[in-house]
Amino acid sequence: MSKEYLLEVKNLSCERNYKLIFDNVSFKLCSGGVVLINGNNGSGKSSILMCISGILEYKGLIKINKKYNDKIGYVGHKNALCEEDTIYEYLTFWKKIYNYKKDFNYVINFFDLRKYLEIPIKFLSFGQKKKLSFLRLQMIKSQIWLLDEPISGLDKRTRSLIINLITKHIEKGGGVIATSHQIINLRKVKNIMRVKID
Repeated sequence: MSKEYLLEVKNLSCERNYKLIFDNVSFKLCSGGVVLINGNNGSGKSSILMCISGILEYKGLIKINKKYNDKIGYVGHKNALCEEDTIYEYLTFWKKIYNYKKDFNYVINFFDLRKYLEIPIKFLSFGQKKKLSFLRLQMIKSQIWLLDEPISGLDKRTRSLIINLITKHIEKGGGVIATSHQIINLRKVKNIMRVKID
């Protein structure tokens, strides 16, 4: 039985400041699958995600299953967080935006952030900020995750936690497109497509 398609990219190319960033990129993401985009720094990996999320203009085709058009979550390499907010303020804001009805105590405990709830985000470590970005993904209930360098710069424990989250999302039928210049160990995931950007 074939998996339901979530997103398809055909002959994608992108220019920035009249310079070709990447060209002729094609892949298909299905339910329960992962697309890993590998390449050196500056090769255009992040730009692919930005094209899919609508941030950058592009040429080619990006086709998203209409059932999941509003179910896309994006976590960039640089955490887009309001640094002056506390964790509690940040979560309360997104809880209202996403109309999240559940108590978020479970995810706070899962990410080991409870003791930092009243601390401004600017004082958190890089890994704690990354956890916060993934916590927001849990609130969105997004089917498609776009992850830019999701494990880069993280300690071993946080890397393991993030990989575990990604694996569980895939096992539940979600899809992930992730960029990385290092190996992401997804041993439990069978449906992995690798795209190399030069």
